[in-house]
Amino acid sequence: MRERLRGTIESSGGIKSIAALSDVPANTLGNYVRGVVKEPPVSILVRIAETCGISPVWLMGLDEEPADLGGFSENDAEVYDGLPPSTPAKPPIGNGCWQVTSRALELSAIIPGDVIEFTIGANPRKGEVVVAQLYSRDGRSARTVLRLFNPPFLMVHTNDPAIDIAPIPIDPNGERVKVMGAFVRLVREPRR
Repeated sequence: MRERLRGTIESSGGIKSIAALSDVPANTLGNYVRGVVKEPPVSILVRIAETCGISPVWLMGLDEEPADLGGFSENDAEVYDGLPPSTPAKPPIGNGCWQVTSRALELSAIIPGDVIEFTIGANPRKGEVVVAQLYSRDGRSARTVLRLFNPPFLMVHTNDPAIDIAPIPIDPNGERVKVMGAFVRLVREPRR
């Protein structure tokens, strides 16, 4: 269990980041990782697992396969092939448009039907909307998400209880989470 805890915390941004997001003091987390405290309380392990977006059962060593909370659901956005309504031409080479399909960023005023343009491969700024690919552990499936870029995590900004609000840890090598580009503009057609 301690190895799983150590690996989870390291791959999710480190002790300071997880401490801030889970409301568990950094010293306490460090003691759990180093083995100073033999058995962390279940309530703390559950908070850490939820913060890191993994299964508490796996973190406690009760299950062999790691599982992401919520699994892979619908994409938050789909590639948009048409011309955005207020743009006279297709996006420049290196840019791409996605049409929003979820309420993951509704509190940031981004709603289903909006079209967002991104510069593919550009580095986003903190707090900026990004489009990212989340890959399953086996690498066979992926899901497209729209999130706020808040290193070392991608975050939702919603009141929708159907959307998993757990922060998504950004892995620096892009094996599980690939941030695809930086925000350029949002286009919204008038609602009728």
